[in-house]
Amino acid sequence: MRVLVVEDEDRLSSYLEQELRREGFQTCSCASLEEVEALLATGYFAPDIAVLDRLLHGQDSLKLLQPLRAHFPRLRVLILSAIHTAEEKALALDAGADDYMSKPFSSRELMARIRALMRRPAVLEESSHLALSDVILEVRSRSLLVKGHKVNLTNKEFLLMQMFMREPGRVFSKAEIFELVWEMNRDSSSNVVEVTINNLRRKLEEAECELKILSRRNVGYWIEE
Repeated sequence: MRVLVVEDEDRLSSYLEQELRREGFQTCSCASLEEVEALLATGYFAPDIAVLDRLLHGQDSLKLLQPLRAHFPRLRVLILSAIHTAEEKALALDAGADDYMSKPFSSRELMARIRALMRRPAVLEESSHLALSDVILEVRSRSLLVKGHKVNLTNKEFLLMQMFMREPGRVFSKAEIFELVWEMNRDSSSNVVEVTINNLRRKLEEAECELKILSRRNVGYWIEE
């Protein structure tokens, strides 16, 4: 298993690489957006997991998520950040991160979270495309077409749509959705599932999509033609 460490603090980067190698991971480190772009251009290191510092020399590292996903479709991304707010965490997760840890952190928890990402459920693994009613979901390009027209989705909206379209009619509880899409245990204080599904519903309605995301209070969500 290969882990890419993207961290601009030399001491922390060295520490992370040391801990990861102790756990048996192969590692590679970058300290800036430019170094990651150079890594993508050479293609000599294909990571399974990326540990990504939120800010790199003052630059927004979330800009890296799209090119990283394009090169490595099955990549799992864990964000490390000194910003502890719920809004910041939601922003990173909605942008495409799979997990988020606040600094300072314990190496034990970090390794546990990386192992959890390695156990990513098969329901979210890659396939070519999914088609249902007037919708085509192109998994590899991570795009959604309704009646032939592209609908722009956030990463989490895409993963929700993929989950629903793989098993149309199946009811997914909020706890299941947290585990499958956000890859974490349910946070009872968070309404991120409801907000993200409502945003996805709005986009489907605006595209005049025949598919509907239905819900029942205290039961769950499902998709129906």
